[in-house]
Amino acid sequence: MNAIVPNYVAGFIYGALVESFCSEQNARMMAMDAATDNADALLKDLNTMYNRARQAAITQEITEAVCGGAAAQRREREEGDESVMGEQAAKTKKTETSLPEGKIVQVSGPVVDVNLRAVPFRRSGTRSQ
Repeated sequence: MNAIVPNYVAGFIYGALVESFCSEQNARMMAMDAATDNADALLKDLNTMYNRARQAAITQEITEAVCGGAAAQRREREEGDESVMGEQAAKTKKTETSLPEGKIVQVSGPVVDVNLRAVPFRRSGTRSQ
């Protein structure tokens, strides 16, 4: 009996220490799992933001290229018209044509939202009645 009680108490204390150690390791493992989930969510959000910014830059470049091409075509057409029309008519034609000014508001995948501001057309040489 003298040997059983001390062994029982030592076993009970040892069991409590092992359980405490396991509990600590389990808490660490759960914290690391939560941190991994948060890092994955953050990476997903950052990847989405990067893709949207990249798509916006690509769309902006395409828009600038298209508008530049349209302006070049219009300029060529106006230069061709100048040789046919008189000088005053060419000046009137130049003041009447202009490109609308626009700003890209939002890019969501292949969809681009653009706000266009209408530029008023001015006709010189015409009389108002």
